[in-house]
Amino acid sequence: MFLDGEASNNKMSAEQAVQNIRTMKKLAVDEYVKVSQVKSLFSRWAKKLKLGTLEKLEDIQESEEDASEDESDDGQYHDDIARESSELIKAMNVDEWVAVFYEANWYPGIVQNVSGSDGVVYVVCMVRCMGENFFRWPDREDLLDYTMDDILCTIDPPEPSGQFHRGSPVLFFARDVLEKVDAELSKKNLNI
Repeated sequence: MFLDGEASNNKMSAEQAVQNIRTMKKLAVDEYVKVSQVKSLFSRWAKKLKLGTLEKLEDIQESEEDASEDESDDGQYHDDIARESSELIKAMNVDEWVAVFYEANWYPGIVQNVSGSDGVVYVVCMVRCMGENFFRWPDREDLLDYTMDDILCTIDPPEPSGQFHRGSPVLFFARDVLEKVDAELSKKNLNI
């Protein structure tokens, strides 16, 4: 789907891709993906394609060509869809820094686990202190499960501020991280 759209300049929207995935009869419900997951994957692939770093581009092209050459082979098409679905879940890496949206605010955190079967990402989050871009680790670990819709974006790790709050080091995020998070909040029409 992705490479066909790139080649023909007739790109499929994330909504259309999700609909295609959900209409596949050989996929179980737990293999379905969300629109935000498809948008994220397509965005990452587009960036990698632009930079020339899209991994196994030839393999993706070959499998798409095989599927288009033999339209009666629904199995190959289903395999392509399943492969793209699993790519979405693999896109989140353990120990990756992310911004999550929770209770009308965003929080930075580190991915601890990704559950491919239900599309849940487990993130340990920081708490805000001393201003807009200053955070610290809470007294008790704040590990929560989030859906891919709750994950705003990946972010760069924070830097030490040299200050302490309640005995914990205070970390801060660079202005470009805040701008990236604000842009993602705007895309999702989430105002803080």
